Amino acid sequence: YIVKFNDPSFIIPFEGGDTLNDQEPQSLNDISIQKGNEILVYPNPTKDEVYIRTKGEQINSYFLCNISGQLLLNDEKVKTNSQKISLRNFPKGVYILKVVTNKNVYSRKVVKN
Repeated sequence: YIVKFNDPSFIIPFEGGDTLNDQEPQSLNDISIQKGNEILVYPNPTKDEVYIRTKGEQINSYFLCNISGQLLLNDEKVKTNSQKISLRNFPKGVYILKVVTNKNVYSRKVVKN
């Protein structure tokens, strides 16, 4: 996909894994798109632990939810660019990890095998 704005020189490719910022835009010119490689969540799928790593952004907090939206785990005092999360006590399945940085909010699907 290609996102085009009023300025014809402003064209951003939109590929899988890219995210929009979490703030509600006032106009199309306020929308920013971040490349999916600004945050890494690995290994994914995982058996016990996942790591979050950002490039140039500080992780402020993270929230882990099941696919029903129930909050299972969170930490709102991270303040670093990397974090380890243990999924050891959770059953196999699909989870949603929301990561809040000093610049953006990201959501990633995490699979536990």
